[in-house]
Amino acid sequence: MARHSVEAHHRSARETAAAASIRNRRRRRSDSGDSGGATRSGNEAKVIDEAKKKLRENTIQKFARWMYDAGIPFKAINYESFGPTIEAIGQYDSVMKPPSYYEVKRREKECKVIDEAKKKLRKNAIKKFAKWMYDVGIPFNVVNFDRFGPTIDAIGQYGSGMKPPSY
Repeated sequence: MARHSVEAHHRSARETAAAASIRNRRRRRSDSGDSGGATRSGNEAKVIDEAKKKLRENTIQKFARWMYDAGIPFKAINYESFGPTIEAIGQYDSVMKPPSYYEVKRREKECKVIDEAKKKLRKNAIKKFAKWMYDVGIPFNVVNFDRFGPTIDAIGQYGSGMKPPSY
């Protein structure tokens, strides 16, 4: 009788371990986005969505706090390079350690090269635009007109491939 209870105990332990293994495999599959053909119940989906919302809110709060502490203006989020940066951080892993000061500082040289190139492009664009305004006969005080800035911004956002309007 004692032997029977020991065997039953081992069998139930094996069954428990097998069940735990199956649960872990299902959990890993659901975490990776592969449902394996099974669908989540409505309640599970709500719980997961709620957890994702809380995680996102917590992340945004910590990120905003860091921006505030570092003195980074919140409008920096509107930069085109911001989205790909966040995506790259997210693709790395949830255990990514922050870069060291040295790792970021050594990238400063790249930034300086890019800044110099931007300055040259800006200077060249201003020269060409001023020449065009002179050739066409547009008065230079038009730059003080309140719609001038947004027009130039729109042209700049479109890029160098923008074709002039036809009449």
